[in-house]
Amino acid sequence: MENQKYINRFIKIYPYLKGFTDDLLFFVAIDTLFLTIAKGLSVQQIVFLTTISSIVALIGRISIVNIIQKIGNTYSARLGMGLLLVSSIIITFGTSYLWIMIGKILYEIAWVFKEMENVMLKNNLDIAREIR
Repeated sequence: MENQKYINRFIKIYPYLKGFTDDLLFFVAIDTLFLTIAKGLSVQQIVFLTTISSIVALIGRISIVNIIQKIGNTYSARLGMGLLLVSSIIITFGTSYLWIMIGKILYEIAWVFKEMENVMLKNNLDIAREIR
């Protein structure tokens, strides 16, 4: 009974979590403005940062899934949020192009962890709906 109560509460919260964390159109515009105005990067440098970090995230996806399987869902979500925090700090306070690139790569890796977290949550919701 306690488990069903938890599942019902989670089913109510999940759409809000998904809605507040997946607004990429807004994020990309703000990220580009921040990097051009505050950090003084050109558009070409920003595109290069995005390309390199995306390639690293795509290549690392297989090993990240293996890490998630080894450490478990809860710890992988915590690791993803921790990486997101570290990458935000590095991007915000980084003074060189290299530090900003490291921050963007960590951000993309954290996003892969977050994406996997969403897959796990969605699968749990599907199972919970089948139980009802």
